[in-house]
Amino acid sequence: MVAYQICYQAFLPKDMKSTYIAVKLAIFRRRNVSMKARSRINEILDTLSKRPQTADGKARKSRLLKKVVYRVTESFLILNFYSAVLPLMKSYVCLFQSKEPLVHKLHQKQEELFRDFLSCFGKQEHLIAKGPKELQQLNLNQDGGLILPKEKVFCGNAVKEIIKIGHRSTFVQSFYEQASSAYILCARYLQQKLPLYNPVLRAISSLDPDIQGHSVSCQLMKSLKELIPVALTSDEKDLYDREVQAFHVDVSLPPQNETSIDQWWAGVMVKYPTLGAVVRGVLSIFHGPQVESSFNIMGNIMDAKSSRMNVETFDAIQTVKYSLRATGATAVKHFSRKPGTTVCAKLCSSMKGAAGQYKRKLAAKTAEREAKQKRLQLQKIQGNKHQAKVQADKAVTASRLKFVARQKRKARIENLDELARKRLKQ
Repeated sequence: MVAYQICYQAFLPKDMKSTYIAVKLAIFRRRNVSMKARSRINEILDTLSKRPQTADGKARKSRLLKKVVYRVTESFLILNFYSAVLPLMKSYVCLFQSKEPLVHKLHQKQEELFRDFLSCFGKQEHLIAKGPKELQQLNLNQDGGLILPKEKVFCGNAVKEIIKIGHRSTFVQSFYEQASSAYILCARYLQQKLPLYNPVLRAISSLDPDIQGHSVSCQLMKSLKELIPVALTSDEKDLYDREVQAFHVDVSLPPQNETSIDQWWAGVMVKYPTLGAVVRGVLSIFHGPQVESSFNIMGNIMDAKSSRMNVETFDAIQTVKYSLRATGATAVKHFSRKPGTTVCAKLCSSMKGAAGQYKRKLAAKTAEREAKQKRLQLQKIQGNKHQAKVQADKAVTASRLKFVARQKRKARIENLDELARKRLKQ
């Protein structure tokens, strides 16, 4: 912010520069700027002030001057308010940006985030005994009795220090009103968007080893077989319930300590394989950078020359890239062999088979396309792709109109037959 205050001194109107030169000198004194550096800064400011500006540039500079020079106290208030409140959101986001699967913590952390955010502007006695379902149904209006007075909402110590200097200023009262309104609007948005009482997330939270051995977590874990029905067959559901019950009274399970949740459950799955089938599906849910990394890999594979790549081909390339990244080896290093060793026969066979399979798939697609052209009575034209597309669209439209005409004719004949039968009955 200080750098902007110095930089935009160059764009002040001539009649205002003498008024705000004290701001620049005060910054120089606070930062212990040497005389040589001051002269160099003044030279840069002179150069900037002489540069020609477009109409849009002047309008943009005028807006920024209001923020960083004319109303700098208001800007500091808002920026310090953001710095005090936004770490609540940042801690939640950063937690689920880790590579470790934490989907079992999502329900708990969402509730904690919403409760902590409400405590910034709400009365704590109305929040402490509320469960997730009650939090989602809270009345967040000013007249609901939940909201603190505007001057009591959390703004941060830096904001309080600024307000002490100008507590009688009109912009301070305006800031309090804006802060209170922003809190309420943001809380309503979180109330709508956060699945605070989602049955799937509540059931998934039962996978946390810390709550093993409780009847509530046992019932939630049993409900997973209905919420994720594809993981088990109908014959395995009774066995699943018995394994869940046995799991919650098993005292021989190791403590989690610093072990990640997937590694801990990898050891438990050996003893409870049916339960492990459901847990394996749950812990494979993406919630962090894995989703974004898959799109990054897609960008490395797909380009202008491979935009028509099959999904199966892309999936195979992506799998190979993930495998190589997991082993920390390049393709050359992974498939390297010592001199004199024979070539892997299985690898050669797979490569030959893949090429043949790909050729057969291309031939099948070509045959399907030709059959469609023949069915639509579409003649092959010797033009560009655009002309071929136009002709294909016309053929499809003509075919559709013929079909509609046949259906109308069929409907008319059926109506006539029905009318004839009624007359015969009469």
